[in-house]
Amino acid sequence: MTGKKKVLIADGNPLNTQALVSILHPEHECIIARTGAEALETSRKILPDIILLEMLMPDMDGYEVLTALKRTKSTKQLPVICITGISDDYNEERGLALGAADYIRRTSSAAIIKLRVRRQLLLISALQAAEKASRAKSEFLVKMSHEIRTPMNSVMGVTNIMLQKGRLPPETEEAFLQIRAASDMLLSLVNNVLDLSKIEAGKPEIASKEYDTAGMIAGTVRLNLAHIGKKNINFTLDIDENLPVALIGDEIRIKQILNNLLSNAFKYTDRGEVKLLIKTDPPVSLEVLEKDRQDFQGLPCGAKITFEISDTGHGLSPEQVNGLFTEYTRFNEGNRHHIEGTGLGLSIVRRLVTAMGGEISVESIRGKGSTFRVEIPQKIKNQHLLGRETADALEDFCFPESTKYFEYEPMPHGRVLVVDDLESNLQVARGLLEPYEITVETVSSGEEAVSRIKNGEIFDIIFMDYMMPDMSGAQAAKILRDRGYTKPIVALTANVVAADLQNFDGFVSKPIDINVLNSCLVKFICEKSEIPNRVSSIFPGNSQAVTDSFYRDAKRIFGLLDSFMKKDNLSEREIEIFTINVHGLKSALANVGEARLSQDAAWLEQAGRDADLKIIRGEAPEFLINIHNLIKNHKEETPDEDIILSQDETAFLHENALQAADACIVYDDDTAYKILDKLKPRAWPFQIKKIIDKINEHLLHGDYEKAAEAAMQLKQSSA
Repeated sequence: MTGKKKVLIADGNPLNTQALVSILHPEHECIIARTGAEALETSRKILPDIILLEMLMPDMDGYEVLTALKRTKSTKQLPVICITGISDDYNEERGLALGAADYIRRTSSAAIIKLRVRRQLLLISALQAAEKASRAKSEFLVKMSHEIRTPMNSVMGVTNIMLQKGRLPPETEEAFLQIRAASDMLLSLVNNVLDLSKIEAGKPEIASKEYDTAGMIAGTVRLNLAHIGKKNINFTLDIDENLPVALIGDEIRIKQILNNLLSNAFKYTDRGEVKLLIKTDPPVSLEVLEKDRQDFQGLPCGAKITFEISDTGHGLSPEQVNGLFTEYTRFNEGNRHHIEGTGLGLSIVRRLVTAMGGEISVESIRGKGSTFRVEIPQKIKNQHLLGRETADALEDFCFPESTKYFEYEPMPHGRVLVVDDLESNLQVARGLLEPYEITVETVSSGEEAVSRIKNGEIFDIIFMDYMMPDMSGAQAAKILRDRGYTKPIVALTANVVAADLQNFDGFVSKPIDINVLNSCLVKFICEKSEIPNRVSSIFPGNSQAVTDSFYRDAKRIFGLLDSFMKKDNLSEREIEIFTINVHGLKSALANVGEARLSQDAAWLEQAGRDADLKIIRGEAPEFLINIHNLIKNHKEETPDEDIILSQDETAFLHENALQAADACIVYDDDTAYKILDKLKPRAWPFQIKKIIDKINEHLLHGDYEKAAEAAMQLKQSSA
């Protein structure tokens, strides 16, 4: 360790703090907090390296302080050592259960206290070093991925363009098909390496989206039919008719698991049979679905889906089975040089199955074949089951034919913008989009894309390269979303590890997969029908109470922002308050149908986040004039003084007021605002409305203590 570490000592007894300071100083910098409230505030402000927390203090005990620290986002990772004169095991267990890193009794010697603190700080340093190494590894993989995928995008893109044109001489077509097959193999290797890295980092991304069961099966089977090649293999399906029609989970990861296992089955089987069985275990029946049933692993209305992949291939010895799921495992290397692969697949499969709460097992006999069994919990969308007819059709491979080149559906009404900093990538994109007869616009930077949208242009889809110099695709997408742009934005990304797709409607991995590209075009482009004000059409039924509460909020925020604009200079804290308030106005304006003003608020919010005073000074005055005119033209409904609360309404108010007070005490404004959002739309007596407004006003100014006091006043008014 280098440099002094900050140690926060929270103890109301001066003798205790003096004793601890004498032990830890001068090796560490010691900061004193005399009360629980002071400890919370100091922790939030300075973020100490470690906290020594006395469990007995006058205003709030150490357990309350520890709970608040672990509930607050900015402080929940801080290591806390409980220190107390209480010697029973119950209190030690209680402290550790609440998240304390260690528990020291005051009877411990000075040497033990010093060593315990030093050990925790060493652990923190080791963790930080490990995280730094992990980040370096991820950054290398991101760069490697981008560097490999960028030229591959051109190779695969041009190959697909030539193949989709058709009318090629047979030997030329065969050459292009070999190029595509080799490119697919290289891309699979890159994906496996990156997937393993992400999983090793403990960050496998598991989605929870609705998908069509039959479609998932059909897509998996189609992809794996090509693995049979010229082998004398009978591929059979056994599909349970009791499978739900629609499931909720990660369809892509399930396909990845099945593709790995099926490709291995075909790879290590020269002749005989490969079989895919899919069933519910236990079977789901309508009678079960209609009853109140226990959640499966915490999933509402869930079922365990079982996949079995069996083959009559080489099989494995017991020793090989035991080492099957370790990294880089390949068997029979000596006489199987013609078999492609890296041995990464099964390790990835096991970790993905585990990440989804499932299990995987294998039975194998050397020379006779293997059976892999995977059980994965999934949520059930509704009561509809696949049925015998659909199951039979799937088993007979009666699903839409998979052709070498799908039919392109012309979309002459469509208009898309492709954003990429490389001209070769733009050329590939134009070529792949040409068969659709779409109007294609291209720009070479995120700044140009933002400028086109600011000038009023609208596209059915923006295909945005994720990694670009100056302004990245992620930054450009965020700016557009903050400004209120609601049309689809699809990421073009070679960066499959670190891509943050929060502001995107989907992604197409580079090199561009024409099937995924086609799916995006079909999904997002339809007959053009311009809607002048999309936001107001989403919220056509705002109640008078919601509308009135918006205008009351708008009045308060207007007064605050107007006072800021009259100042010559704004402090860092005032810019932060400005940003928080225009952020609140952005959503509120959208909720009452003011789409244009909502976009303006989003633009000012971004300026606040960037601390761009030039934009704030230039655009905020006009925005405030528009807000003022909006307020002036509104006639607020007269509050009803005769409202009498029911017992349920009183209980609702009491519970939420208490939660709001707790949130304010620990500076959790996100939770506090969510609670206010639940309270505001309801009809309350005028005095209660005033208290709710007061809580909101204190939060807007960052005065958490007064907000907590007002919340307690609200709780008392509901008593």
